[in-house]
Amino acid sequence: MSDEKIVCFVCKKSDEHIIIFSEETLKKCQTILKLRKIHNLKYRDIILPSEYTESGYHRVCYKVFTGLMKKYFTSQPLSAEKKKGKKQGSCVITSNSSSTLSSIRDLSSELPDPQSPSTESSSQLISLSQSTETQPSTSENESHLQSVSTESPTTSQPAPICESIDLQSATLQDISDVFEPEVSDNNFVSQDVNISTDNIAGKNDNEVVCIFCNKKKKKVRSRMLPLHAADVQQFKDSVKPNIESHKEFTDFSNKLDNFSGSKIYYHTECRVDFNNKLSSLKATPSKKEWHYHREYHQTVFNEISTIIKEDVIKKGRCFLLVYLHESYIDLLEKIFQENSIQMTATFTAHHLEEKILKVFSKDIKFFTVRNKKILAPKYLEAIDDSVLDNLQQENILRKSALILRKIILQIEKIKLPTKNITSQHLISGEVSIPEELSDFYSTLLGGCNQKRKTGQKCSRLVRSYCQDVIFGVHDGRVKTSKHIMLDTTDEPEMSEVSSENTSPNKKRRRRTFDEINIDEMPYPKKPKMTSELQLSVDDIECIDSQINTEIDNIWMISHALELPDVPMWVGFNSRIDDQDSPQQHISYLTPINASPTSTSIVLETMKQSQKIAEDLQQPYIQVTYDLAIAKVALQIQATENPTFDNLFIHLGPFHIMMAYFKAIGKVISDCGLTTVMVESSLLANGSVNGFLDGKHFNRCKRLHPLVALGLEILHFKSFLQNDNITLTEDIIDEVKRLQNCKISLFEIENDGLKELMNNYGIYKQQTLNGEHGKTSQFYLIYINLIHHYLDLSRSIRTGNFQLFKSVLPKITSIFFVLNQQNYARWSVKYYDSLLRVDKTHPDLYEGFLKGCFGIKRTTKPFSRQPIDLVLEQTINAEAARRLTGVIHFTNSISARQRWARNHDVRSTIISQVYLELGLQKHQDISTDLNPHNIRKNAKQLQQFVATFDQFINPFSLEVPKDQLVNISSGKSASLPVEEFLLNLEANGDSLRRTFISECQSDITRFEKAIKKTSINNFSKDYEKKKIKVGGKIQEVKIQRDLFGRMLGISMDYSIDISKILSYPITSVPLSMCHLDGTICKTDKSALMKCLEKEVEHEEPSQIDILIIDGFFLLHTMKNVPRKFGGISKKMLQMVTQLKASRIDVIFDQYFTPSIKGYERSMRFESAQLEYTIAGPEQVRPSDFVKELKNSNFKEALVDFFILHWASDEMAPFIGNKIIHINFRKCHSFTVNEANKVMSSINEELSCPEHEEADNKIVYHACKINYEANIVIRTVDTDVAAIMLSHMHRLNDGSHVWMLTGAGNNLRYVDLTKIHAKLGESICRSLPGLHAFTGCDYNPAFYRKAKLKPYKLLKKYVEFQLAFMKFGDSKIIENNNEQVLIFDIIQSFICYLYNMNDINDVDAARLQMFINSYTVSDVNEAFNRKKLQNFDASCLPPCKSELLQQFLRANYICSIWNNAHLQKPTAYKPVNNGWILENDHYYFKWFEGDQLPNYVSESLKTVPENNEEGDIEDDQSTEWNNSDEEYGCIDDDDENDENV
Repeated sequence: MSDEKIVCFVCKKSDEHIIIFSEETLKKCQTILKLRKIHNLKYRDIILPSEYTESGYHRVCYKVFTGLMKKYFTSQPLSAEKKKGKKQGSCVITSNSSSTLSSIRDLSSELPDPQSPSTESSSQLISLSQSTETQPSTSENESHLQSVSTESPTTSQPAPICESIDLQSATLQDISDVFEPEVSDNNFVSQDVNISTDNIAGKNDNEVVCIFCNKKKKKVRSRMLPLHAADVQQFKDSVKPNIESHKEFTDFSNKLDNFSGSKIYYHTECRVDFNNKLSSLKATPSKKEWHYHREYHQTVFNEISTIIKEDVIKKGRCFLLVYLHESYIDLLEKIFQENSIQMTATFTAHHLEEKILKVFSKDIKFFTVRNKKILAPKYLEAIDDSVLDNLQQENILRKSALILRKIILQIEKIKLPTKNITSQHLISGEVSIPEELSDFYSTLLGGCNQKRKTGQKCSRLVRSYCQDVIFGVHDGRVKTSKHIMLDTTDEPEMSEVSSENTSPNKKRRRRTFDEINIDEMPYPKKPKMTSELQLSVDDIECIDSQINTEIDNIWMISHALELPDVPMWVGFNSRIDDQDSPQQHISYLTPINASPTSTSIVLETMKQSQKIAEDLQQPYIQVTYDLAIAKVALQIQATENPTFDNLFIHLGPFHIMMAYFKAIGKVISDCGLTTVMVESSLLANGSVNGFLDGKHFNRCKRLHPLVALGLEILHFKSFLQNDNITLTEDIIDEVKRLQNCKISLFEIENDGLKELMNNYGIYKQQTLNGEHGKTSQFYLIYINLIHHYLDLSRSIRTGNFQLFKSVLPKITSIFFVLNQQNYARWSVKYYDSLLRVDKTHPDLYEGFLKGCFGIKRTTKPFSRQPIDLVLEQTINAEAARRLTGVIHFTNSISARQRWARNHDVRSTIISQVYLELGLQKHQDISTDLNPHNIRKNAKQLQQFVATFDQFINPFSLEVPKDQLVNISSGKSASLPVEEFLLNLEANGDSLRRTFISECQSDITRFEKAIKKTSINNFSKDYEKKKIKVGGKIQEVKIQRDLFGRMLGISMDYSIDISKILSYPITSVPLSMCHLDGTICKTDKSALMKCLEKEVEHEEPSQIDILIIDGFFLLHTMKNVPRKFGGISKKMLQMVTQLKASRIDVIFDQYFTPSIKGYERSMRFESAQLEYTIAGPEQVRPSDFVKELKNSNFKEALVDFFILHWASDEMAPFIGNKIIHINFRKCHSFTVNEANKVMSSINEELSCPEHEEADNKIVYHACKINYEANIVIRTVDTDVAAIMLSHMHRLNDGSHVWMLTGAGNNLRYVDLTKIHAKLGESICRSLPGLHAFTGCDYNPAFYRKAKLKPYKLLKKYVEFQLAFMKFGDSKIIENNNEQVLIFDIIQSFICYLYNMNDINDVDAARLQMFINSYTVSDVNEAFNRKKLQNFDASCLPPCKSELLQQFLRANYICSIWNNAHLQKPTAYKPVNNGWILENDHYYFKWFEGDQLPNYVSESLKTVPENNEEGDIEDDQSTEWNNSDEEYGCIDDDDENDENV
């Protein structure tokens, strides 16, 4: 279509309201034009278009043009009408048989002769009243039409127009109803029907009303309906035969029978409704084929109409006509196909265009661009080529969708079998994915990137999307693999034996499984180990493990350098492993309902194994047992020799690992390593027991390698520091290259790295020999023990049988020395069998060399696992799962057997579901390569290494070489402990060799008892605590589970648990310190960060006074000069670096005794020797940093600074500044006019009774009585808290900043701004909060940190007021005031532990204990074991313990709050939370009894150790409800995808 604007044929105007002609409307206008020309009427000269698409019309114009009076439709022309006179009244003619519209249609084809006279119709006329009332019009262009009802007998001729009709009474609206019903808006004007009753009264006395509705007047769509008259008999004859058979019309039939009038009147609308109702009751006539075709076309057109209404008319979108036509044909074909009808007729785009225009011509229009028709909204003026291009692209997409839809609908469907259905049937589904659909989604997701398109993630998504689309296109009638799996994962019914329930009341089919019973034959003999060991003392399998050592070293160095994207040990090895071994499948035998360690049952399993070997036609078979079953099997095999010689019996490596973890736990028990792990958040306090006992397998296998790695990093850094080695860029690049180098190509090419590795190996051997100290030696021994585990794991994961045999004797030696007698004995036998397997079971030996002594369930490299671990990870884990495990919902052995028999099918289905969804049911080795896990593990490792800054670095040069020290407490181990721990492997190997030699000389020696050795670990030196019970002093050895044991003993007396928990129970509060007495610490800087976030900070424009923490500045000194004179000059240079007119340098004093003694002891100040500095030329100690931890050296160094800075050579450095040094006294230094240094003592600034530099700094600030910009250079949070509480004492114009941090993190913190933002109340309460929640002198609450206490302080004014009173003499001296404040502090602690509704700490302890130690049944037996492992560190301290913490915080605040005074406090630490013993202050943890007095006798029976051997390790793995036994084993390394 051209782009010319379409104009109205009447007004010749063009706008958006133009309606295009349809064929019908154009034909009507042509007919009207002929009439207008005949009667010489207005608009007779209008020219109509020849084609209906060439012009249009306005709605109003159309009505005006077609609005002719009825008289012009007769055969008489206007000249004949004028000859007739007008008569009074008016009438309307109606006809039953023909309508005006039919007359018009006749006119359109053949117009009557204009001169022919009108023929009088047979229609009856009804006279109207002579006076006609005209109702007021509701429209300016319309008047009311006065109507009459007529009886209209059937006639074929047009009805004559009565001469009494007023030509002006017809409205334009009336005419438009006749000629254009499609465009009418039905806005008619209401009219009253006036019926002349003269003639009616003369004929019938009945009331003139409608026979159907009994109404005279009726209004429909705002128009008054006329009454029509009909002959009574004719009406009855036409109606009665149709209603006789319908009861619904009985009343109406009686009404007709009783009707006595001569005429029957009715409304046309009522007559039509009556006919419609009658038609609906009649039987529906049978439809022909064209009826159905018409309905189908209408249905499809309705769909297209919806698109036009929603998208074109409402949203203004455009569509290609060809697209709408294709959609029309597609929908039509689908309907014809669904109804099994052949579609033969052709429906063209032109046909669709006509239908659309007929319905939507007033709202849409068509454009033609490049021979393409475009459907657009009416208001759109033009369409350019870009719109067409976009539409064509959309059309391509829609065509693609229709093509794919057609392909999907034509997919061949394969019905699932109704019988013998397998898991493979379910996985395959009913249809396969068409290649075209798969390619479409691959391209959609991956584009042209072939690597992405073939990637695992993309393939998984494509497969999932394709199946969803197939399912959706078929409306769920075709099920794909994915949707079948989602429907059947709950519990597929795959029973072996089924029977129907014969109950007549139930139709449901019931499936049952008959129990499989084993005929248990008692074993008549007592099995013994009668076979002789073939093993000799020197039979040790040695292999070259250099490449493994290099790989582990590269892994360690990568973490030491903090290189990015370095995973943990398993992930690192899986990344470089390139060995390809076949994947294995797992099936399960039927469980036997009997004790697995029973001799007869073990014998039955051995027979079943032989039967399996026979069925598989294999001469040999390997069987894996845990220790308790394996020793019975080995005894039977020896007793029944040679019956079971074709069995090779494995000792389960997984159980060996667990026993080994328990042995390592004994080595590191109470050495301080677990304390560091807890403080670094690697391990929860309540998990220490399970970790050390080896019962939490996953925790052990994750944390031991991580801890060993952290320690080896510290050792490697000490090596670099000791040899002054700096790693070059070449070495670092080589390390990066080797991170991703496959094992087959793994070779160090950089000579520098080779030399580094060689030197580090020598250094490690020196450390193992004790050349770098006993502490270093012990922790490197621990690292080596962990490497034995890693070698065992590597041997199984890579299938390296030689490595497996070489590491087993090393582990066995540890079993001997640490009293794991059963594992020690039977590991020797197992090793003996492994050495001879090439001769006893040659076929199995070939399999062992290929790695077939483990199971590989995935395609992932480095993923092979021990056989017994796989059993625990699969069926045993599934059975014991709390929510879905079979043992939790049934005790029926038949149900459990059925569950086990179906486990492989069920696991296959479930694994397939997770695979389809792109999820992992179980973790595998690829989890370690997950970027999130890499970052998480690296962060934990760095945090663990950094925590050693708070404790003792075992490889530090500061640690005395001749002592083995506890790295958390700093205490030295006794000589027996040193001898035992430092000779662990040598002693173990000696015991193993002795046992082997004894067995060779005496065959009966093998099963005789192995004598236990004395385990002299750090726990042996553990100090016994004196406790007071019932007034008696007793000693109890502190152990990890002491709280649970003591609580359990107390509960045995049936005493109220609330009373028991009100006692401390342990000698040290576990909520505030560790069992070794080391206090819990917190990151003090967290409070500083909270304060910094309160305001925006800006640097000072100038600095008037600078106050420096002297020892802090001294520790930041780099490149320390060789002589003390140089150190003094450099120190003064650093002091005067910032431009300030006055600089105060503040140093700590060292009092004895001091409450800071504990904090200083943690610095490992081992050698507190007297030190003298003779002059500036004296050479400093070689280890200057180490000497800075010697208080005597620091005092001598400050005294030297005071003397040296007074010399004239320091005048250039001092210049015009005033320098103060505050040590014992405050010394001032200035330079006079003669350039001489003047030194004096400033008594006003001297504060000799202040010990800490923190208080002295605040004292100096408070003594500034004039306006000044004050900057404090320190990093101590204590200073910020104390200074904020003293801001009200400063001059009003003074401004205080704190210069904190170092290097790139150096920043100014505006304390004045913070004080203004927080307000006086919060600032003055900060010292109390800080002292109470943990500082250098007071322990912190376990894992409560500073953030939450600070938030509570800000939120509650009550807590602010309480902490403000800390340090007040009234609290210390007035007991009533103390109780009042202490009650508020109790409430604060309850809030801190989330017990907001409780105000008493003892009640809070009880509630938290109840919440933790929950029972499922009130009648449940008391679980002593569960209680023994209870983590008491999560409970708040009891009231007695909290009171001492409260008193200590009060005493500390008495010093801090009086920092502005020369004598801060007159009180002493004794009786304020400390006790004085041997001239040292120690924490006083509580006052009164530790336990109730009735426990005193029971304490004597409490065992002090748990050295009962490895009985627990010998127990078999059964399905039980407890996950304590094996530590919540999960699939940490495997994906259960092929079970």
